[in-house]
Amino acid sequence: MTNRNIPGWFPIAARAIFGTFALLTSIYCLLAYIPDLYFAFIQAPFQPWLVMFIAWHPYIYWAALAALAVGLWQAYSGVTRRLAIEFLGAHALLGIYFLVDRPFSHVRSDSLSFLWSLALLFPLLWIGILDYCEHSEGENKFSTKLIQVPIRAALISGLAVALLNPASAWLRSEIAGRAFTLKPVDFTTWGWALLVHVLFALFAVSAFNAAGRLAEKLSPRFGLRLAYSLSAIVGLGLLFQRVLLASIPFTGAEAAIYSAAVAVSLVTFTGGLIAGANFGRDKKEAQLQSWRDRPAVQNAALALVLLAAIYVVPALIGVMDWNSVLAKLWSVVLWIMALSLSVRIWQPKVTRRNPAWLLLALSAGAFFTYQVSQRSMRWQKSMGGAEFVEATSRHNSLDASYAAIRDLWTVAEEKPCDALCVFLKEQTGIPGVVQPVDVKVVPDLKPTTASKPNVFIIVVDSLRRDYVSPYNPAVTFTPNIAQFASESTVMRNSFTRYAGTTLSEPAIWAGTMMLHKHYVQPFSPMNNLEKLVETDGYDQYVTVDTVLRLLLKTPPQLHRLDASMTNWADQDLCRTAPEAQEMIDQRTDKTRPIFLYTQPQNIHVVSLERARAVRPPSAEQYPGFYASAATEINRLDGCFGKFIKYLKTRGLYDNSIVVLTADHGESYGDFGHTNHAFGLHPEVLKVPLIFHLPTAMRKSMYYDPESIAFNIDVTPTLYYLLGHGPIADDPRFGRPLFTQSREEHDRFQRDSYLVAVCYGPIYGLLGRQGQDLFVANEMEGTYEYYDLAHDPFGTRNLINNHLQKEDQRQLRGYVQQVADLYHYRPQRFSLLSWLTR
Repeated sequence: MTNRNIPGWFPIAARAIFGTFALLTSIYCLLAYIPDLYFAFIQAPFQPWLVMFIAWHPYIYWAALAALAVGLWQAYSGVTRRLAIEFLGAHALLGIYFLVDRPFSHVRSDSLSFLWSLALLFPLLWIGILDYCEHSEGENKFSTKLIQVPIRAALISGLAVALLNPASAWLRSEIAGRAFTLKPVDFTTWGWALLVHVLFALFAVSAFNAAGRLAEKLSPRFGLRLAYSLSAIVGLGLLFQRVLLASIPFTGAEAAIYSAAVAVSLVTFTGGLIAGANFGRDKKEAQLQSWRDRPAVQNAALALVLLAAIYVVPALIGVMDWNSVLAKLWSVVLWIMALSLSVRIWQPKVTRRNPAWLLLALSAGAFFTYQVSQRSMRWQKSMGGAEFVEATSRHNSLDASYAAIRDLWTVAEEKPCDALCVFLKEQTGIPGVVQPVDVKVVPDLKPTTASKPNVFIIVVDSLRRDYVSPYNPAVTFTPNIAQFASESTVMRNSFTRYAGTTLSEPAIWAGTMMLHKHYVQPFSPMNNLEKLVETDGYDQYVTVDTVLRLLLKTPPQLHRLDASMTNWADQDLCRTAPEAQEMIDQRTDKTRPIFLYTQPQNIHVVSLERARAVRPPSAEQYPGFYASAATEINRLDGCFGKFIKYLKTRGLYDNSIVVLTADHGESYGDFGHTNHAFGLHPEVLKVPLIFHLPTAMRKSMYYDPESIAFNIDVTPTLYYLLGHGPIADDPRFGRPLFTQSREEHDRFQRDSYLVAVCYGPIYGLLGRQGQDLFVANEMEGTYEYYDLAHDPFGTRNLINNHLQKEDQRQLRGYVQQVADLYHYRPQRFSLLSWLTR
């Protein structure tokens, strides 16, 4: 091979860019295939770059393909070049199809998306094979050099990651004013995590070294390459299947197939790049030798860089993560960085070549030591098994590396999927088509002749109860909400049924529990709030956000608020309210009552990250609160106050029903809980619910502000207040919060209530008027029980066998009742049903 044929930086860069582009498109199609994520990432993406990526996809594809064509022509010769021309020709035809049809702009949650996700990995495999063909005749030093990683360096790396990762996470929380108090059991859990990291380091490095030693006995030319490639394929496949995809969550046969496909493709592709990057190796090794001649300063600099990365990178990932997927990916990078630095510092002059049998024994011993320790609960029971489970959950929030190792090493017995687990997974993220059902709050909805009040509903996304002053006297940054509450009825024991917008907002409009699906279409037969305002002739002003555009019929006469909004995170009450005021002032028919609904995103975690750059929060100004949230709530409070003042000025307030609530709360890390999407934590379930009624209407009604209430009660309450009845007395429905008598009010009370998250098989029961909470987390295989009367933020897990057995039975019954409401029965899997999905 001549120098002309040896690849330079451009061919390698071109291949890397094209491969990355194909991988991103593959992942996009995989996300579309998963029902729960189809809405979150495809229909309502919270990353603007994702929208641009798909909008410009055909053009980016052609640019990357053109660069790849130049790179391959320069890199290849002879037969390999002819094969590359065939590759480029096939992908040129594919590029024409992308330009004409734009298949990824209208991708659906069906089997075709999954097939696309696999097909888009094939270019990586093809390019990797071409690289191997081109360089198979050359001397490849990478493939013939035995690599033996010092075990001491690996153990030090494991200790460093286990110590520094959670410590830096706690420090970030402390600086942000969100740190939780560490209990003795937390330090015990930290010690257990240290042991797990050391065992994993010993396991991984011993297995890697053993693979190399065994490969030496095979072909000296290809043995090591084969051993390292197979090791990488197995490791990467397990990482995808058990850690990354399981966190989405995406499990089962499809997850295994995709994990195997992406592992083989990436390893082949990366190995081909490495095989083609040997030019100039001697020059680079000389430069590295010059670097090693002055080790002390360089080692100190690298250590500082590593420490800075441990602190900064997770902060940059922040709220853009999805159930810690990016944090776990970062942990993999952190392990590689820490191990590389440890090898550099503690590399012995002569690398000891341990026999393969000893390395295999060390690897197996480390794995079985972890399994035996994990299963042996004696030492955990000495401090309370449930308390240890809760402490482990808190440590996971601080240490994504520990969470990733547990995911990798988990065996079926540790996360048993019993009958309830199988049932809940069948009822979660339901794919395919489900026929709509006419769900009715009242049996016969007809217009009433009585004068109708205006209705204004403001649902603040992610607003917690304890961050508004009517529920927490320590709050000083919501004076306008406090004033509004003094003129209204504050439901002091209010919750949401869903820990997430995508099911909570539909449930508010339906006034019922939802089938765990995004979504049954058309939604109008179940949309009781829409039926009400249409029947009673309301003049509608609605922010048709990314959820409502799939739920509403959106007739031409509907006044769309925030119509120019391009990203859902831009919904801002401080812009929506003035726009609504202008529209209301300009209406021509002032005899019709007004209906307004908006769901501002001012304090959604994504919006908070954006707002920090514009309005830097001050922790000193809001002691005891998450400063970013408090800053934006204070701003929202001012805009809410201006809107209420407008209603009063226009004479619209006294004859209006005004509802202020939230779709769900949020976890800011102050109790060891993070985000709302994958946890039924009390601070996520507890939401404000404040009703302002016309004075005469309120005086004529009975209500109990201390009784349990939910945001799905808003629609049945409006039905009742507007004179429609009788309201369905059904545990799957909301209830009227205002009634003619106490007896009627009490008739709708239940012993317990079903709650759930939106993106995984995590369900719960709120009992004793919201004083206790049972959680069945089938993603982790754990059960929790909290006495919220004495532990309002759920920090002490009190689960025992008796509670677990009884609540499991009741939970299954409630979930089945919801399925019965929508006439849903899981279908047995078949290839034909999958292909037609």
